[in-house]
Amino acid sequence: MNQYQQQFKEDIFSGIVELIKAIWQPIFIGYVLYFAFTKLMTFGFLKFLGYNNIEEFTEYYSTVMLDQDAMMDWIMELKEKVLQPETLLYFMIGIILFFLVMSWSYFFSFRIANNEIKESKIDVVKSLKESLSGKLFGLIGLCVLNALVIWGAMILAILIGAATSPFLLITLMPISFFIGLKFFLSFPAYTLGNRSIKDAIAFSLEHLNTGRILKMAVIGFGVMLGFFILSALLQQIAQLMRSVPLTYFIVKTIFEFISGGMMLAVIVASFTGLYYRYEDSIDGEADISIEDHLIENDY
Repeated sequence: MNQYQQQFKEDIFSGIVELIKAIWQPIFIGYVLYFAFTKLMTFGFLKFLGYNNIEEFTEYYSTVMLDQDAMMDWIMELKEKVLQPETLLYFMIGIILFFLVMSWSYFFSFRIANNEIKESKIDVVKSLKESLSGKLFGLIGLCVLNALVIWGAMILAILIGAATSPFLLITLMPISFFIGLKFFLSFPAYTLGNRSIKDAIAFSLEHLNTGRILKMAVIGFGVMLGFFILSALLQQIAQLMRSVPLTYFIVKTIFEFISGGMMLAVIVASFTGLYYRYEDSIDGEADISIEDHLIENDY
């Protein structure tokens, strides 16, 4: 059995850490495009609304929130700007491009991880070629489908809760989140296992039972909380340089890039490890020993 896969089955956490160490640098290469694109989109949207940066928008929004009349005027002004045919067309193009770049970033990162696991080496050019295949559009479709499932479940929970009682809303929101998590393993199943979208979803639904989803949610919450604290600390360090606008902007952007890139590496390594933990032997069923079959998959 492949050395990485053996480690994922026996001690998934140490296996994920080892994979992160191997892939974080090349993953940053792919993250550059995604980071730059999202920054440009954010900047363009803020300029469309009449703001120069996110801080200016946040400051204005915080002020408006204190005055109900001002808030309603701001909403009406925003609706008038957005609900124009030309504006809606730009938004649609922007959303499509966002899903395209985001999906490519994850596809490229998963291929990096896959090459490291299967070949014990990372070939950036090979991973780039693989990430630009026709399967990229299938991944976009899978992303959209997962987003519809998650948001659809949450919107349904909100509507039911609003029509009945807040207590029911509090009960239904975790259930909708649970439903969304059931599909998360479909991403590595599609990109790493070369499954069809249907088979990737089936793989995820089969292997992510209630216990595993709860563990995944708790661990994921802890990791996200850790990244949030780290990002907050980095932002506070950047704030010390606010008196020098250019330096503040550069340092803040670097910190955002580092934290975002590391989060991508952690997410990709975690889902890769989880996928290969439940997948059959990479080298074929004949290479799995009796001891391998006796390993308990408790995650």
